[in-house]
Amino acid sequence: MSSEFTENEERASDRVTTEFITSFQTNFFSSLIGSEPCIKSVCQFKSFLDTAPLSTAVVHADGSFAYANPFFCRLFTFEQMDIATGHIESTIVDDYRTKLLDILLALAKGKNQFFEIKVPALSKTNKVFWANFSLFVLPHQATKPDFIAIFVTPLSEENEIGQTLGTINNKILDFIKTSPLAIIAAGLDGMITIWNPAAEKLFGYEAAEVVGQIAPSITADKLQEARSLLDRLMAGESLTGFEARRRKKDGSFVDISIWGFPLYDGKGNVSSVVLTAFDITAKKNIELHLREAKEQAELANKAKNMFLAGISHEIRTPLAAIYGSSDMMESELAEAGCSDELRHYVTIIQNNSRHLLSLIDDLLDLTKMEANQLEIKRTTFSPLSEIELAVESVRPHADKKKTILLIENQDIFRTNVSSDPIRYRQILLNLLTNAIKFTSNGTITISGRRTDETAPGYMLHTQVQDTGIGIAEEQQALIFNPFTQANSSIGRKYGGVGLGLTLSRRLARALGGDLVLARSTPQLGSLFMFSVQVGHPAAGNKNSSGPLNTFSLNTNRNLLEGIRVLVVDDCLDLRILCSRALQKFGAEVDQAVNGLEALKFTELKQYDVILMDVQMPEMDGLDATSRLRQMGYSKPIVALTAHAMQSERSLCLQSGCDDYLSKPVSISTLIQTVYKFKN
Repeated sequence: MSSEFTENEERASDRVTTEFITSFQTNFFSSLIGSEPCIKSVCQFKSFLDTAPLSTAVVHADGSFAYANPFFCRLFTFEQMDIATGHIESTIVDDYRTKLLDILLALAKGKNQFFEIKVPALSKTNKVFWANFSLFVLPHQATKPDFIAIFVTPLSEENEIGQTLGTINNKILDFIKTSPLAIIAAGLDGMITIWNPAAEKLFGYEAAEVVGQIAPSITADKLQEARSLLDRLMAGESLTGFEARRRKKDGSFVDISIWGFPLYDGKGNVSSVVLTAFDITAKKNIELHLREAKEQAELANKAKNMFLAGISHEIRTPLAAIYGSSDMMESELAEAGCSDELRHYVTIIQNNSRHLLSLIDDLLDLTKMEANQLEIKRTTFSPLSEIELAVESVRPHADKKKTILLIENQDIFRTNVSSDPIRYRQILLNLLTNAIKFTSNGTITISGRRTDETAPGYMLHTQVQDTGIGIAEEQQALIFNPFTQANSSIGRKYGGVGLGLTLSRRLARALGGDLVLARSTPQLGSLFMFSVQVGHPAAGNKNSSGPLNTFSLNTNRNLLEGIRVLVVDDCLDLRILCSRALQKFGAEVDQAVNGLEALKFTELKQYDVILMDVQMPEMDGLDATSRLRQMGYSKPIVALTAHAMQSERSLCLQSGCDDYLSKPVSISTLIQTVYKFKN
């Protein structure tokens, strides 16, 4: 491929007019400014303007100078300081300044792209001479352009213009030849007039093969798109970074970024167009790899969520049987007056079931937070009530460790606030559980403070201080990392997997606050402080907190008398457990092993409530619920599922369920839920 211009190009260059040269340098320079890969070309072209023997300046819409080449400065006897602080109106006599400013205003408003006027020019030394001012709007700007190029030709030097244009013509052709950008020019009929060496390299076609062609084969499969781009340019639009794929001479494809602009004649009409292009194949390949990596990450995250949901289901199903059976055993042993030792064994089963459930919930919450799927439910509650609930739930464990639990500054916590009470209590429970784990024969104190309560949203700070074993300074930075404890001996001696503090910090941040270790000293104890952003309760909002749930399995045994309940579950142990608990409170209960069997039962008998497991063979609970609603069954259906994800709850409600219980469900909660739907 020849690096020299072909004969066709030389003939074409002979036809370059004053308007072409002037417009080309204006438009092409501005297009390069917006093109990231073209820094070299910008430097090349600025160098061209700096040495071009044509007075060139760029001004802002208000007329202040942005740039002026040396020839312009010499013409008006300006120094660089004059350009830095000067205004274009200083280059013409007073009587014509208003007219020039009006033209700048019209260009800035986008009403015109080009103006040409003859005015008496004025140098800094007060020399007056007539000159032609050509003003162009630089393309690729906002709706109201800010940069306007001005070329000044002294009319007294018209005889020198031919020589000047010849010099400029050679400089432009040199620039086109050496530019690393593919530069292509075309007339109004779409015929190619310029095809530089960079275009030859990019597309594989020599200039002789395309100059004079209207539709080269590189656009053969994109004729409509190419025609549309050309029409836009002819209409005076500019192209900024238009991305396209074009076929090369060897049949391969190249991804390119196209920048284009129209060229204007002396009357402001479009006379031809110029396109620049550069290879972005590497960029597109990187984007493709990033998309593929993102898709793979999303698939991996989906697989992880499915795995965790499956593990949750498989663990929760047997855990539900253990949990429920221990509730029933506790009630039966109390009625039978059995020994405290037997009841203690049941308590051990219950405590360990709750601990295992808490671990599963922490894992699921951590996963939800990593996927930005954790749900925050803001409602009105009393922080003091939530603190008391948390304290009462851990008090048996604290009593065993002979540790005192204290709540100070209770007035700080009495005022109702708006936030998520469940997440607030969850953070506090994690901190209390940790404090009790590492404190024996000591004291754990809960205290707090508030920021400015007059603000719409303020911070509620809650502190948990213990007198336990404390944390060494070099280990304090590790405690908020997931699955990490201060040292390995902690896990062996005290148990735990190192999730509580990680989860609690993320929960606090989700509530607009944070969790920090304020201080800790080995053998003296630790002080943790967490903050949450709270708001003032809306008028009419009821307090969602309340006293501890006092419902007991020893209440009225006729509570569910007259209620027909259908228990649908593929797990025999859970069917038996739920049925016996409901029957114990007076309900009439039938059992079905899957959704298909449930449909048959409802055809034979009317039920007041259906307890529907979600994951079952042959027909699952969601499908069965949808069919029951289609068949006209309008009574309550309560979903019982071992899945604990929020998406599962949404699916249950969408399929027609009235309520949702996540396994393991305490017998107390089961009875209350059915009783709620009694009427």
